[in-house]
Amino acid sequence: RESTEAANQAARDDQLMPMTYAVSWQEPNGSLGSGRLELGMDSLTLHGGNGGPAVHRAFSYSNMSALRVERASDERLGGRPTLIVDLRAGGSLRIAGVAQPGIVAELASWLAAIWPLGQKGFDGVSDH
Repeated sequence: RESTEAANQAARDDQLMPMTYAVSWQEPNGSLGSGRLELGMDSLTLHGGNGGPAVHRAFSYSNMSALRVERASDERLGGRPTLIVDLRAGGSLRIAGVAQPGIVAELASWLAAIWPLGQKGFDGVSDH
């Protein structure tokens, strides 16, 4: 029989483990990549590359100003539904799922849920 303490520790460990997704992306400067997206405590981190050296890019949640899901426009990445993350510093990060249906909607929901509370200027999530 599992102890209550062990069950509580397992629940805490699950909450601390970052969520990861297989994605492709386009950075604000236009460079493309594919690999893994990790939702951490303070930032969204992209790990991977596109035929070149490995890249690791962190985008702080506090630097994000709006989220939107593009399902039927020229803003889609590779013709797939795309999560567009507008950045306070300018430009947008575009993220599309690689093999998991519905990943963009799931990512948008998670990002909206973990957005810093009371963040001034957050425009929310819209669906286009």
